[in-house]
Amino acid sequence: MKGTYGELKMTVDERTFELINKNTLLEAQIRERKQIQELLDERLRFETILSNLSAAVISVSAGGLEREIDSAIGTLIAYLEADWGSLILFDNHSPMEPVIISSAVCGKPLPSDIVGEKYPWFREKIKRGEAIILGKIPDDLVPEAGNERDFLLHEGYKSILIIPFRAGIGNWGLIAFGSIQAERKWSIELVRRLKLAGEILANANVRKQAEETLRMSESQKEMILNASVDRIRYVDKDMRIIWTNKASALRAGLSAEELVGRHCYEVNHGTQTPCAGCPTLRSMKTGQVERQIMHYPQVLSAEGGEYGDNYCVPLRNEKGEIDRFVQVYRDITYQKHAEEKIYNLGQELIRAQERERQMISRELHDTVAQDLCSLKVACETLFDHQVHVSEGLKGKVLEIANNLQRTIQAVRDLSYDLRPSGLEELGLVEVLSRYCEEFGEKSKISVEFHSVGVESAKWDFDTDINVYRIIQEGLNNILKHSRATKAKISFVGAFPCLILRIEDNGRGFELQPKYPAQENPKRMGLQSIRERVSLLKGEMSIHTGPDQGTKIFIKIPYPENGNG
Repeated sequence: MKGTYGELKMTVDERTFELINKNTLLEAQIRERKQIQELLDERLRFETILSNLSAAVISVSAGGLEREIDSAIGTLIAYLEADWGSLILFDNHSPMEPVIISSAVCGKPLPSDIVGEKYPWFREKIKRGEAIILGKIPDDLVPEAGNERDFLLHEGYKSILIIPFRAGIGNWGLIAFGSIQAERKWSIELVRRLKLAGEILANANVRKQAEETLRMSESQKEMILNASVDRIRYVDKDMRIIWTNKASALRAGLSAEELVGRHCYEVNHGTQTPCAGCPTLRSMKTGQVERQIMHYPQVLSAEGGEYGDNYCVPLRNEKGEIDRFVQVYRDITYQKHAEEKIYNLGQELIRAQERERQMISRELHDTVAQDLCSLKVACETLFDHQVHVSEGLKGKVLEIANNLQRTIQAVRDLSYDLRPSGLEELGLVEVLSRYCEEFGEKSKISVEFHSVGVESAKWDFDTDINVYRIIQEGLNNILKHSRATKAKISFVGAFPCLILRIEDNGRGFELQPKYPAQENPKRMGLQSIRERVSLLKGEMSIHTGPDQGTKIFIKIPYPENGNG
């Protein structure tokens, strides 16, 4: 008996050791994929910051631009976890009067004379357009940088990054960040990103200076307008061109003089009538500034056609009548393509997550769960045909078998959460109905699921899995935060939209919290839902308040491949 027990124990130990090794390998794979995902998330996070930063400085008025740039530098400091940041802009015509915009959490930002003769090593590197990357001061400094070493040590800098860049014609600048509390590494990829941020901010400042110059001197108007890359036209109420800038003339392939008297739509797009959605026509009716993003597929010089940001400003004569218009056209084809790439990157990230979940789910179900089942069966049959076995020993083995059964169920539940089964075979609606029913049984929350007009519809996997994850995350949020007793899920197909409603009778929350910094931990679920809705090109709104429950309303464009 002792020999048999010892052999069984050895078998169990060996199997346990094998499972531990497999689990260790699986954890290592998960960590590796998590690191890849974190890199993608980090890149997407910075691109989002850059997009928001660009939108903010483009739309702000000249008077508020410096404040907006200061805010942008503060955002970058927080993103980098640095102590200070500076944007220093130089005009070759006035090199002794740089524009300095700085922000600091602690310590002193970079002074403008850093490029002066007092610091020759800095000066030469910046003249060559090279970034100064000092992650560990003074160790990273070369011996000939004596003055620079003395300055940095005196100011208490432990790490510093200085990036030179060009900002339009005749302008250049530096964007710099540093730390006085800790050393850090500055990657080449980060240098590239921050240089782009500096160029955006600097170009925005250049735009502000141009606007101020325009107000100061009417005689310089034509020169400034002709320097613009935007296509600018001055037209009458019949949309005939009175004046146009060089960018517009260059696009038309004619001189500015040859364009005078022609209809703007004839010159730009070769049509005999105004374009659909023309902001000038709307401006004639409303008397207001009108704006429209327009797509011109017939423009063959750009892949997929050209995208333009058009806006029209109506002008009144001495009688107060609108009889002139300023048209401004900005080519945003590159921006649209960039947005599309960001969108595709998000889609690829979601797909990668789902592939990883599927692989882990399959591994858990086919390997880990099966091995645990085998181990449970071995425990249950351990004393078959054994006569002299104490009740205590039998009870101990039975307890182990019961623990294994609970573990098996937990592994299967995790496998199902990672990869919902039946999406392809049963369809999205049936899988959602079953999930809501099972969720209600486990959570003790009464969950109602209603669907209308979607029962027989078939969509691509991306749509199915994103809708499933939205509802899954919504119910998990209700379970974790709402203290609700009832939840209701509505899924309605009303062409051209799919409509989702997720409601609960819980405690609700403040949409605009008093302390925004404290909202992130408990709202990650909502952010995840919002990201998936965005990937589906949908809209999301939330209606809630303390003790008022929560209603999430989601509208998604009907998938093009839907056949329901």
